[in-house]
Amino acid sequence: MLVQQRLRSRKKECSPAVSSCPGCWYAQRCMELFGSEIATFSVAQLVQKARLLLETQVGLVRVQGEIGELKLSAAGHAYFTLKDEQASLDAVMFRGSLRRLPEIPSQGDSVECLGTLTVYERQGRMQLVVDWIEPLGAGELARRFAALKKKLEAEGLFDQSGKRPIPAIPRTIGIVTSLQAAALQDVLSILGRRMPSVPVLISPAQVQGEEAAPSIVRAIDRLVAHGNCDVILLTRGGGSEQDLWPFNEEQVVRAVAGSPVPIVSAVGHETDIVLTDLAADMRAPTPSAAAELLVPDTAQLKRQLAALSQRLIRSVTGYLAASRAPIDRALARMGDPRLFLAQYRMRLDDRWHVAVRAARARLDDTKLRLLGLRTSIDPVREHSRIVQARQLLAGRVDGTCRLVENRIEHARQDLAHRIRRLEGADPRTIMERGFAIVYTPGGKPATSHDQLASGDRIELRLARGGADALVERTWPESTTGGAASRNVPKGGRSE
Repeated sequence: MLVQQRLRSRKKECSPAVSSCPGCWYAQRCMELFGSEIATFSVAQLVQKARLLLETQVGLVRVQGEIGELKLSAAGHAYFTLKDEQASLDAVMFRGSLRRLPEIPSQGDSVECLGTLTVYERQGRMQLVVDWIEPLGAGELARRFAALKKKLEAEGLFDQSGKRPIPAIPRTIGIVTSLQAAALQDVLSILGRRMPSVPVLISPAQVQGEEAAPSIVRAIDRLVAHGNCDVILLTRGGGSEQDLWPFNEEQVVRAVAGSPVPIVSAVGHETDIVLTDLAADMRAPTPSAAAELLVPDTAQLKRQLAALSQRLIRSVTGYLAASRAPIDRALARMGDPRLFLAQYRMRLDDRWHVAVRAARARLDDTKLRLLGLRTSIDPVREHSRIVQARQLLAGRVDGTCRLVENRIEHARQDLAHRIRRLEGADPRTIMERGFAIVYTPGGKPATSHDQLASGDRIELRLARGGADALVERTWPESTTGGAASRNVPKGGRSE
């Protein structure tokens, strides 16, 4: 200390001209005291040496402070200041490191920066090159998250076996979120576009801040007490870990797990995981994705129903065609039903005449036997027996006649029934009512509009005669059309 004071006093005595001289007493005295010559640097050399000293001696450090002025350059780098009550420090975070952050901090945030202390040589200014920024208190939140997750997991609140299915088409959807949340508008827009017929009940709640957790629990309880909701959507947009922390509070997680109504959790972005996601019956990566999971697309359902209807029509048409084939073959083998009926009537008449002749022959034989008995038996003594025999014979004749008449009547009724069935199955009877058989250009009967095309020449087989026609257009069964809609003149050709 004494030597330094003497040096300072000697320096004041030396004039500028003398001090710049190599043989200056001051320089010589320094050499005598320190044993070496004082190094001389250029500005660039000195700044570079200072940078190397800071980078090697100080190295990688953690610095806590508040972000002051923050600027983002066109190149994507972030320039800001770290400050506390006593000092401030310039800092820079380059684009590659900045992209790794889940969220860019804002001015006034209290953060902890990990980086290297260096000197910006062009301006000779000390600055911190930041590699990572973590909000203050994030480590404590992570520890609380892990501890609460372990506790609730041990109680079985996250078991997959307890998850309930979400209704495919809910009657009413309940939403728990803030009325000012941008996520609410996205959810309502998607629900209205996909299935506007499903009503939505909104139970407002705070989703950020100290009062958010009890507010969310009360909102869930209101929807459960309402009793009309099939599913509840718990949602909010993205944010920092502190912003999303209410969805990690124990009372909120227990309310979600204990809700009698299935709950879908859609909190933050896809990379954000909160405990309500684990306790809910379903987790959606974003609020928009949750809205798409809750209701199906009405247009897609209509397309599926139309496809099923076409499949049903094709199946029924094929079944009818397959069922009609045996009938057509039987009709072809049977020929004209009227000829069959005529033959059946002739056989019935023959049997009727045979039965009548047999009854008459039996009656005549009985009469002959009676005449023979009359001659061989004493009339006086056998008169009563003859009377009884006649009465018995008359009764038997009457019974035989009635039996024959009943059988004949039954046969007539059966014949009439069969005649009606055959006449009902006769294609000519159906065609007498105005129907016609349409033959395709290939000569096959047409059963569907798919077998015909515009411009085809077809043959119409009528009850009496037929006609050739030209197809103008075809239409399915559900479409109105035909000659009535085109005002075809009566008696004119369909061509």
